[in-house]
Amino acid sequence: MKMTSILLPLFILLSLIGCDRVEPPVRLHGKTMGTTWSLTIPNLPTGTRSGQLQLQIESSLENINALMSTWRADSEISRFNSSTSTEWFDISPQTHSLLQKATRIYQQSGGAFDPTVSPLVELWGFGHTLPQQGIPDDLQIKSILQHTGLEKLLLDDSAIRMRKSIPQLQLDLSAIAKGYAVDEVARLVSAQGIENYLVEIGGEMRISGNNPKAEPWRVAIEYPHIEKLRSAAVILSVTDAAVATSGDYRNFVEIDGKRYSHIIDPLTGRPVTHNPASVTVITTDCLSADAWATAFSVIGSRKGVELANSLQMAAMFIEGDDDKLTTISSDKMMKYITNTPSEP
Repeated sequence: MKMTSILLPLFILLSLIGCDRVEPPVRLHGKTMGTTWSLTIPNLPTGTRSGQLQLQIESSLENINALMSTWRADSEISRFNSSTSTEWFDISPQTHSLLQKATRIYQQSGGAFDPTVSPLVELWGFGHTLPQQGIPDDLQIKSILQHTGLEKLLLDDSAIRMRKSIPQLQLDLSAIAKGYAVDEVARLVSAQGIENYLVEIGGEMRISGNNPKAEPWRVAIEYPHIEKLRSAAVILSVTDAAVATSGDYRNFVEIDGKRYSHIIDPLTGRPVTHNPASVTVITTDCLSADAWATAFSVIGSRKGVELANSLQMAAMFIEGDDDKLTTISSDKMMKYITNTPSEP
């Protein structure tokens, strides 16, 4: 459900600490949303069957895709997008709840997180269509900006429905739906009486309790440079929280020899030029972590840290080039960091 077939991996590696126990952790996995999902449980409670849990997770993920995927023509969101009507459109409680939260983050971020930005993503060659030839001109960008902005989506909370204020409005939930799916799987797992687990979809994760060594889970944030892939820049110690990371080094377009980030500023309609190499956010729910990681990538490090501190949110920005990396973290993030990047 990401906005391009070149899926953006989110730099997060799972550092599952080895254990001396006879019984190995239970690990379930599969495919969804154009990527993979996994669940790690140190100890499966007596009476809980891993095969049945796998089927329940797959059913839940299939339902979310049926509601929110822009790659499925028959999904709830795709049917809404294909309509040019500005009449009320009935939606599921799940989609309604997600859009309520998305609207709040849109407002808190000053529009940096905007699920209506997909026409601009398409214009710059990061969407479902083939890349554009050349740099979009000011007139093209200005024209499309008139059709974006989440304030153009109206929600009816009492009747659980939504409508467009303009016929051209499009929704793309790819920057928030994976986080939502992680939360739904975590809810399902918790309902089974499982207290210790790590659920992950395409790098977004929700963590509960302890790892197989009865310690907080360790999460490695990958070096945001091609030649250092699969090596850890920062190690986080996390429990009872959600983690999401966003960045652009693996997803960009090159036009006339210049590299442009896949992260589009919804306010200017252009790729951001100040974004850090990666942004990691830790919150209580993965939906919020997912959306805020994108928002902070648009906002940038300095203003992003200020906003994160004002919201009492844990956020870490990694900046730098091939020679040196620098981390800039909000106050709340510091308690999770066990090490920081050093000069290679």
